Amino acid sequence: MSKGTRNRQKIIAAAWELYADLGIDNVRTEDVANACGLSASAINYHFRTKTQLLQAALRYSLDIIASARDLTETADPVATLRHFARIHAGVDVKVRRVWSIWIQSWAHAAADEHARLNLTAVYTEWLDMITGVILAGQRAGTIRTGNTVLMVKALSIFIDGLGVARSTQQMTVTDEEALSMLEEYLGAHILTSTHPQEEGT
Repeated sequence: MSKGTRNRQKIIAAAWELYADLGIDNVRTEDVANACGLSASAINYHFRTKTQLLQAALRYSLDIIASARDLTETADPVATLRHFARIHAGVDVKVRRVWSIWIQSWAHAAADEHARLNLTAVYTEWLDMITGVILAGQRAGTIRTGNTVLMVKALSIFIDGLGVARSTQQMTVTDEEALSMLEEYLGAHILTSTHPQEEGT
């Protein structure tokens, strides 16, 4: 890995943490430079605008959740889907910063066309990962057939809503309640009727 690539990754990781913990609007180039041990000019060399750096941070979030959920490994699609849902619902603390970035980005996208386009590009990749898991399960006979696009969208909306409620703490939802809701949703709308419910739910 070249020095330039290493520096770029350091910048993205530092910005990602700052955006999540302090708020996107509160982070300056100087803050990112101090956090990653590089100069402000180095930040500007790799990312000419804050929009570019934010998009890179969104993609970094995508890498983190893909790795955490093993979404690229579909040998057992149902187990992968359950793991995906469990983490995304806030049961796994690894994704709390990811949620902070997503929620802030959604808020920006509501009133900013550029932010909306950036978020759409990354979110589409995220939906594609879920689609891959669903398709693998349909081929294996463990996930229902039908309109896969609508199934993926509905699952995404359900989990996003649960994740927002958990992350913002505007609604009290315990780990046990979140897991129970997820399992009930999967059983009612995603999994085939012959697939057993996960133990402990």
